[in-house]
Amino acid sequence: MSQLDFTSPNYKKVLLTMSVPMILLAALDYVAIYVDMFWLMTLTDLTQLPATFKIAGSVVAVIESVFIGCLSVFYIYANQAYGRKDNSATNLFIQVGFTSVCVIAILVAVSGDFLAHKLSMMFGASPLIVDQASSYLSFYFYGYVLGLTYTYSALLVKMTGDLSLIIKFRVLAFIVNILCTPGFIFLALHFDYGVIECAIFSTLFSRLIAMIYIWRQVNTRDYGFKFGFSLRFRQAVSDLRAFLKLSMSETISGVSLTLSMLLIVFILSYFDNGVLEAVTITNYVTGLIFALFMSVIGIVVPFSAQNAGAGNYDLIEKGVHWMVRWVLLIGVAIAAVYWFIFPYLAQSISSSEAVWEMSILYNQITIFPWFLMVASFPYILGIVGLGDSKGITFTTVWSMYLCNVLPLLVVMFFVEQNIMYVAISDVFAHVMTFVGCYGYFIYRMRKLVAAEQTTQPELASAAA
Repeated sequence: MSQLDFTSPNYKKVLLTMSVPMILLAALDYVAIYVDMFWLMTLTDLTQLPATFKIAGSVVAVIESVFIGCLSVFYIYANQAYGRKDNSATNLFIQVGFTSVCVIAILVAVSGDFLAHKLSMMFGASPLIVDQASSYLSFYFYGYVLGLTYTYSALLVKMTGDLSLIIKFRVLAFIVNILCTPGFIFLALHFDYGVIECAIFSTLFSRLIAMIYIWRQVNTRDYGFKFGFSLRFRQAVSDLRAFLKLSMSETISGVSLTLSMLLIVFILSYFDNGVLEAVTITNYVTGLIFALFMSVIGIVVPFSAQNAGAGNYDLIEKGVHWMVRWVLLIGVAIAAVYWFIFPYLAQSISSSEAVWEMSILYNQITIFPWFLMVASFPYILGIVGLGDSKGITFTTVWSMYLCNVLPLLVVMFFVEQNIMYVAISDVFAHVMTFVGCYGYFIYRMRKLVAAEQTTQPELASAAA
């Protein structure tokens, strides 16, 4: 069993070794999103499926963001305990976390079942799309406990640093889903049952199979922790105030991600005709690039949390800076290629010459600075791994509202409402997001290192 230790001094090897498979798994996840949609489009006469799945995913994201904060806290606490080799505390945080998963999943499912149709209508979709999205969500929320448990298990598996286990878990879920979905759809057609519901059932079934595998592997191997359930919440959360502050920060961050995106879309709808569509075309393509980068950058959370637990603050700073350099180096290369090929992509996506010309102009101005925004995420996730509630709140408000929404409002009310000024506003947002997140990360690390240096002489004198 080959395991990577996130607290190893050889941080470059650890982060680089984890990065490559994470990119491949992210590409697999991106394909998996469209497995159900592909089979439904191939085997049925349903229409408007891409819009249906987009609306359904947006509704789930809105509802999840309200409840998911405390689950993130248990994940951070578990990693910190694992980093300081406290197996008892690690087990407690993980198992109380799984119990919290069940409670949160029930809250999300009940809220989702009640709000799904109303939220779908808020996105301005046609009645057909709203009805299909509601059917999708109604069945999806029935199995939401299973879905959220799968997601939490996938996060915790990263703690082990066992690449073979991580890969087998994710690939198994993908293969079962892609093989079973057409069979379930055929059964639905034969017995005149809802085909969308059966496609969702296939996804949940594949996750169940993968979870049975991963729980068995974790609980029979010596990783230092076991999956399970525990009701010892008060024992796990000795400092309730700190827990609530961190939970609230994570909740604000999750809600703000969805809210700020909706606000930006709302603001752009008041700009010149075609501006919103032009920006959306660019985001379609950069969305895939962003997902691939975030699959790697996400490693920073367990890396930062485990080294925070071990007190290796210098290692956190070095590792996060290394990840930023990696993102910028690869990002510049991708941006250079993307800058040249995007005109062809834009023309194939949009039939309007005016729209794709605006999209090309927007992309040429923003694509290189856009990678500065991507490179700010290692700093953000490094702060998350530290469990710094103030830092999470600051980077959320700074990056999402002050740097993105506010400049767009200034442009809308005081400047011309055209694509050029939207692009300039976004360049400003990307640069300032990076500057603010970098500045806070450096400030926080200096404080932690100074506090550690102050504590060490005190311990030495006490020992003497």
